[in-house]
Amino acid sequence: DPRSQSEDLGDNQMVANSYGIKNLKRIVQNLDSWTAQPNRDYTNLRNMYNEVIDQYLRYAGHVMMYIGGVYQTPKTVEQEGLVYEYVEKEKQQAAMKFLVDNYIDIPHWLFNDTILSKTGMNYTDIASKISGQLVRRLLQDYRIISLLEAENTLGKTKVYTVEQYFNDLNRAIFDKVDTRKEVPMYTRLLQKSYVDHLLNILPAMKKDPANATVVIGYNPVVYDLGGIVLYQLQKLQKMLEKAKSDENYGKKSCNFHILTSYHIKLVLSIGG
Repeated sequence: DPRSQSEDLGDNQMVANSYGIKNLKRIVQNLDSWTAQPNRDYTNLRNMYNEVIDQYLRYAGHVMMYIGGVYQTPKTVEQEGLVYEYVEKEKQQAAMKFLVDNYIDIPHWLFNDTILSKTGMNYTDIASKISGQLVRRLLQDYRIISLLEAENTLGKTKVYTVEQYFNDLNRAIFDKVDTRKEVPMYTRLLQKSYVDHLLNILPAMKKDPANATVVIGYNPVVYDLGGIVLYQLQKLQKMLEKAKSDENYGKKSCNFHILTSYHIKLVLSIGG
């Protein structure tokens, strides 16, 4: 239940964590001076910066609970109302917007040059940590299955559908490819992690959907999971191939999406 989480303040995680991120931005701006101690090195700065990154990721986890989430309101038989209810479509869409605005879009504020130069930490490692954890949580099988269950139960018009969810993810993560813009490092890592996690779902599903439930838990809806993932990969492949065929795109320093396209084709062909 997304309404009952640790660090839960107020009745809307998106609003509460927006304030939290504002606080983190202020902390990062002042962290060097706030952690400085006479005759000490920058170990404290490094430790506290890592804490900021972890807290930043924790906020994402809180908000993701809305996507595919289920409310649980314990009741006795004398009380009216439902015990289990799917999170409202509007709140799930608001959660996705929060994640796009604060995590999929590059969080430039987090990559503080002064802190990096004094701690020995680097942009790529931090971006890899963020992209890996973010995508892994976004593509957790139970989240996709819960979206499917809601769709099957309530109908497509009343819920945040799997198709809408993946359309939003694809648009946010691959928008620079679709608009023929240069793809920066942070976004390249997101794209690579996204494709890798989709591909990791496929092998067990394609080999034996029934036995795949050993990994992702028994639920008849898992039979749809492999098809959904394959469809998303094929959509991405078509979009990337179209971008690759644009003779004016990718001539400067923007070839990663082309490699991703070949990566998709190769793994799908190996998976047979």
